Amino acid sequence: MKKLSVIGALLLTMVMATGCGSKVMTSKNGMTVETPESGWKVQENDAGTYILTKKNDSIMCMTGESSEIKLPTTSEEAQAQVGEGGKILEFTYNDSDDKKSVYYVASITSDNSTTLLISRSEVKGDKYTTAVGTALNPTEERKAELKDAINNIEFWKN
Repeated sequence: MKKLSVIGALLLTMVMATGCGSKVMTSKNGMTVETPESGWKVQENDAGTYILTKKNDSIMCMTGESSEIKLPTTSEEAQAQVGEGGKILEFTYNDSDDKKSVYYVASITSDNSTTLLISRSEVKGDKYTTAVGTALNPTEERKAELKDAINNIEFWKN
């Protein structure tokens, strides 16, 4: 019976990984990543950090202790993190009873190129999870795809 359960779990994982061109993976530390379509290459290290890449776009997803990170609570603080040459295009900060979260989109221009930066982070208790995506000179389609990928990352197991 145990063998059948393992085989069933493997088949379910294969279906989830190939269905609709997307991949769904859960790391050792409980972070779930769903790529928006086929073509994303995914690597995971022993600590449960994911790096997704596609063409000139990348997303890094990681977790750690919340004492290691200070979330920006205002667009001005996010602007300071982005630095000169960058401009915050979208910013949202939420502070609820059990978690704090921040999401921002920035455009950084240097040397005749533009990098889109999308950052989404959450702190829950003594743990944080963050996903940061970048795209070099993105088209509108690639911007939308990167936003979807970042927003489809499920940080915490229910």
